[in-house]
Amino acid sequence: CFLQLGGGGGGGEMEEDLARDVKDNLDALHSSLGITLNREEGGAGVKVDSMVLSSTLSLPKGRILCARLMEGGILPHPSACEILAAVVGNVFRSSYQDGGSAMAMAEDRLLRALMGLVQTVQPSLQPRNVFVCLDVVMAIGKEEAAKKKGGMKMILTNNRVRMEFLHSVLSRGNMICGGSGGEIESVWRSKEQEFMIMLSTAMT
Repeated sequence: CFLQLGGGGGGGEMEEDLARDVKDNLDALHSSLGITLNREEGGAGVKVDSMVLSSTLSLPKGRILCARLMEGGILPHPSACEILAAVVGNVFRSSYQDGGSAMAMAEDRLLRALMGLVQTVQPSLQPRNVFVCLDVVMAIGKEEAAKKKGGMKMILTNNRVRMEFLHSVLSRGNMICGGSGGEIESVWRSKEQEFMIMLSTAMT
């Protein structure tokens, strides 16, 4: 009976409806994270509205939603890579105690989901994603230092998951950039050294 429906053309319509529903639901999930996809030929790809993303991540439920989308592979890899630095910036700018224990648990889950993204070999992050991620963390460290709040030490102290995440970024950066040679490796080595100096200074 099912095959007869398909042969009569109804199956084609059902497939089109299903594809449309999937696209609409995926667009809604993207929208909740401030992501817009440009599907037109020659389009710029993924765009991120940082205000919308920050608003979503300001709540524990928002951070858990983002984590679930990454853990389940529901958020397409290019979209996940595009929001990586922005999510890291949002998390590291917030105090670990903001929102109480619910927020702390949501942060840990989100960072572990981000670690999964960073450590995935295929498909892999691009060097640009690693560079921007590290730049964001160093910028926050400098901001905190300027406020005389302890800099990098302030955003990492008593937070093992944040440190584990940064270790995963450094390890993955070495894998995809460290042996590439040329400008990419040079840029990576420079950023890596700057970060390690900041970390060493903060922890002494």
